Amino acid sequence: MIIASLFLNEEIRTGGHRRLLELLEELTEKGSIVYSVINDRLDYQPRHFIPIRIRCRYRRKGLIPISQAFYAAIRFSLKRISEEIHDSDILMIHGETHLKAAYFMKRKLGIPLLYAHRSNTVRETLASLSDSDITLLDRIRLHLDLFKYSRYEKKITAYADSIVFQSPFDLEDFVTRNPTARVKAKVIRGNIGLPRFQQENENTNKSKVLRKIVFVGTLGPRKGVRHLLAAMIMLRERGHSELTLDVIGPGDSMEYWRDWVRQNDLEDRVTLHGRVIDPFPYISGSDLMVVPSDFDSYPDTVLESLHAGTPVIGSAAGGIPDMLEYPELIFNVQSPAEIADKIEALVSDPNVYNRAKKLCLIRQRAFHFDWAAEWEKVMSETVNDGVIEKAR
Repeated sequence: MIIASLFLNEEIRTGGHRRLLELLEELTEKGSIVYSVINDRLDYQPRHFIPIRIRCRYRRKGLIPISQAFYAAIRFSLKRISEEIHDSDILMIHGETHLKAAYFMKRKLGIPLLYAHRSNTVRETLASLSDSDITLLDRIRLHLDLFKYSRYEKKITAYADSIVFQSPFDLEDFVTRNPTARVKAKVIRGNIGLPRFQQENENTNKSKVLRKIVFVGTLGPRKGVRHLLAAMIMLRERGHSELTLDVIGPGDSMEYWRDWVRQNDLEDRVTLHGRVIDPFPYISGSDLMVVPSDFDSYPDTVLESLHAGTPVIGSAAGGIPDMLEYPELIFNVQSPAEIADKIEALVSDPNVYNRAKKLCLIRQRAFHFDWAAEWEKVMSETVNDGVIEKAR
């Protein structure tokens, strides 16, 4: 199969970005010919797939939307791009910022479009609106975002020939708002596999009791770090002075949370590390990962914790219940008290802690599968459906 893709970002900023590039490498290793149109500023040298570097300039949070900058770059370079990928069987993109550019290519080159749905932005926005603490200005901004992302969903439904979701929750949530998308909707879960999940990090955690907690994620509202920090205060008030928390991840609100930690006398228990190159040493060296997201489609942090053998508990948000499955590992969204209760049960009884560790080991096994093969299957079905449709 000949596969074309777009990745016009100037940097690898998210787990979704990294996973797309990993997928392109894996598909090439499995025998497909893979082209990807990439930004000439991207500091990434493909090992296997064929890059087509083009000029694409944009500014994050600038006046011109990134999606428009991507579209303009593709339109300007289409002749050179089409000379190299004119015989592609399918075009694949991850995320809505490439949608307008990809639809333009689909029409000009006559190839089906596979859209990978990486983030349920409508549900995420609705979750943010449910927060009673947000300001009136933020509420207005969120309603505008909701309108924008709802329009994106309609465009995805109209433009894409296949839509791949990370979890059954995201699929059902999307088709509830866009019923005609059901016939083209598929689920491909994330997996535990190379190159991200190296064997040297597998089951490296040897904890038998809970003392050290870790959070990995951005410090914005969506990942819910504020709920975990509130739970740490509750646990201190309950007498669990032995517990510490490492917060790993970047965010514009870093200084705010550093001040918050100082003001609440948690400096000896909570450490904010910021962005780190490799989170696995922190994950393996901790006794528990907590994922308190307000919303999350399918967080890599859960898979990373399962891979390391570190027990993980998470909120009942998005795809997290699908990942963790067992009620013992799940708590309600936006509930610091439930987080504190879960942690207290784990820290107070080694048997409860060891059961959580065994349940996480069972869940780990569910994510050992050939991820690229799942994508190949959906791509083949999409191409074959297109051939049948043309024959009609």
